[in-house]
Amino acid sequence: MMFHKILVAIDLNAHSDRVFDYGLHLAKNDGAALMVLNTVEMPLEDDLMPMSGAGLGADLVLTEEFQQTYHKNLQNEVKRVRAKLQHYVDRGQEMGVPVEFDARVGDPGRRICQVAKMWDADLVLVGRRGRRGLRELLLGSVSNYVLHRSPCSVMVVQGADREEIEN
Repeated sequence: MMFHKILVAIDLNAHSDRVFDYGLHLAKNDGAALMVLNTVEMPLEDDLMPMSGAGLGADLVLTEEFQQTYHKNLQNEVKRVRAKLQHYVDRGQEMGVPVEFDARVGDPGRRICQVAKMWDADLVLVGRRGRRGLRELLLGSVSNYVLHRSPCSVMVVQGADREEIEN
């Protein structure tokens, strides 16, 4: 099977290079375009709002200050992510593979599936940290979400060593 558009979803952890390398190799062999996607996962403002209870003007000032700080931090994080993703674009271009990137804010699993559909990807590559059992249940699994909801084929790249999984 040949792919034309490969979406590589990375979270900029220690295994991101491995996931990208799989995508780069496939894109080079198939003559496919590559998109590298990272989703900045930030808590919702409502979840972080300070609890006050006084109901006075001080609450309003505190809330406005909080929102300004929250949005500034979010913008800084997106800038940082975009700078890191540019590294992957440069690596792809060195190999003669057309690479673009996108940084989104939101729930990673949902965003990956949305971008795959909008970009008309025919393959999504995601990494897997090797969580099992209760840890996977409590912390969730982006790869599991994408595997079951992606509009196209999905390849899951195992990131953890067997030794890490068993510990």
